[in-house]
Amino acid sequence: MIHLIYTSTASSPYSLLDINILLAECRLRNTFLSVTGILVYNVGSIMQILEGDDLAVQKLYAQIKIDKRHHNVLTVGEYKIEKRNYVKWSMAFKEITDKDWSSIESCLIYPTSANVYPTTNTTNTNLVSIIDSFINLSTEK
Repeated sequence: MIHLIYTSTASSPYSLLDINILLAECRLRNTFLSVTGILVYNVGSIMQILEGDDLAVQKLYAQIKIDKRHHNVLTVGEYKIEKRNYVKWSMAFKEITDKDWSSIESCLIYPTSANVYPTTNTTNTNLVSIIDSFINLSTEK
């Protein structure tokens, strides 16, 4: 199994209706693929963690990268995992503040090559900890 983290920029800011439509689509697709994760959003900035079977996550991520609703899709990390962190969420969601987004950005280290993202066993524990704190403060929307 893998745990994949990426960021992107919304093509235009999402309304509440846009978010609800997106979440409904994600949850249905993720349930079918046995992918779990979380999506955080801040005024056009997106970060998502996906986890599940390597092939399922990679296939889903390939579709995400060509989705016209966002651009500047950047892989933050891809990690081998033994067990899921977000087992109870097909797609949890949290809209976050500018301050929270700044906390996320302080943990992001993008690869220098646009085409090479190493798979490691070392997760960005600071980033995952921040994301986990959002989940603990929220309920699945």
